[in-house]
Amino acid sequence: DLWAPKPADWKTIQRVARSFAWHTSNYEGLSPRDVSEMPEQGLRLLGQLFNFCEIFGNYPKVLQNLFVKLIPKPTGGFRPICLFRSLYRIHMKSRSGMVREWEAEIGKKVQGFNNEPGRRITDAMYRDGIRGDLHGTEGPSYHGVELLRDLAKAYEAVRRYILWKLSATRGYPSWLLRLSLNAYGWDRRLEMLAGIVGPMIKVPKGICAGSAHATYELKLYLLEYLVDAQVQFRWLKVSIHVDDFSLSVKGGNDDECLVRLEEAANHMDVALGDLHMKQAKD
Repeated sequence: DLWAPKPADWKTIQRVARSFAWHTSNYEGLSPRDVSEMPEQGLRLLGQLFNFCEIFGNYPKVLQNLFVKLIPKPTGGFRPICLFRSLYRIHMKSRSGMVREWEAEIGKKVQGFNNEPGRRITDAMYRDGIRGDLHGTEGPSYHGVELLRDLAKAYEAVRRYILWKLSATRGYPSWLLRLSLNAYGWDRRLEMLAGIVGPMIKVPKGICAGSAHATYELKLYLLEYLVDAQVQFRWLKVSIHVDDFSLSVKGGNDDECLVRLEEAANHMDVALGDLHMKQAKD
């Protein structure tokens, strides 16, 4: 049995619905902003309906579908983005505070996730350079090297059963993850160019870019690797920005840095292999 919280406050639902722009995509014809215009009693009842979905772990059958839109990438090709119904998006966003609380607690124990606004994947090396400038000749002398890596199709590679197991050991809100995982299993239609819509399909693995909590779920998925890396290699700084990695190593000389970097990179390859994830070729 999973614990579920009380219904979200009606003012929270109203505020979240108002946070969406009027032109936000809504393939069912209901804008999130329309929901914000509901009276107090209607928003209270909507909060109770959301809470029933949390308790049962899924939405009614009539709402269990979504669209996938192909967004052109600057480097060529397309990126699939899941378009959820407006009600689901409001619901998930209204519960984001609980996921951020989990993230804050994890951040007190494990350093490495670098998703905050204004942060970059190369921050570790940059901060070391600033420290060196501040200390000047009186500071410690060391050599350093940084390796940048990018995961291939990180969201699509996630195995949901592994994510579910990790939620129990790492304290992620299981009642919320259950709802997300069931939503990822809903029937999908692919919206292609010129508005052409493909047949209904099911996708047995992965999480969805476009989901309110996808970046947090990816953090949970990579957390075991990050913890293990920090325990094994005290001289290693790992920085993870969604699906981009940097491994920053310091040592007494160039040779020591290169040996350490090779060791850290091999450890990363093995750990990500266990998670069924691969490095992008570029």
